[in-house]
Amino acid sequence: MADDTLQENALNSTEYQMIVAPSLKVAAELAARRGDPTLQADLPVMLALIYLVTGLAGFYREEWADLSGGTNEKALKSAPMAACVMVLKQAGLDEVSTNQCQQALQGAYQQTLDAELGWTAEGHIETAWRHMTNDKRDLALASLNSAAEQLVAAIEIWESSRSAKH
Repeated sequence: MADDTLQENALNSTEYQMIVAPSLKVAAELAARRGDPTLQADLPVMLALIYLVTGLAGFYREEWADLSGGTNEKALKSAPMAACVMVLKQAGLDEVSTNQCQQALQGAYQQTLDAELGWTAEGHIETAWRHMTNDKRDLALASLNSAAEQLVAAIEIWESSRSAKH
């Protein structure tokens, strides 16, 4: 991607701080507790990261976009996968490997959407958003952590039941 394309598709500072930064923090800490200090190798947590960013971006879009003078819709839609790409690049993956992982993540995320796993965390993500908009960052992070833990548990249960059937 050219730098000008990245700039066009970039979130502004407020969007990044309200959507991506807390999601990355929670996902990285959860992955570390699960034994993956780089996050990128923990597929359930990477999928949870996508859900967190997607959920927070949705609330931002619904409630704050007009207040902040509009938003870059393209950047908001690409934010979940952009967060994953940041993690993959931080882990030192080359561009080919990053693209392969990104495609695999998109496919796995779609499978979890088809299995309707996201509902398990919706309430926690909304609570996190409410805390975030009231400058209660610690409570927001705690709610996001609960959302991520529930998503990971749901994904692992779903995956083990799928594996048992095959």
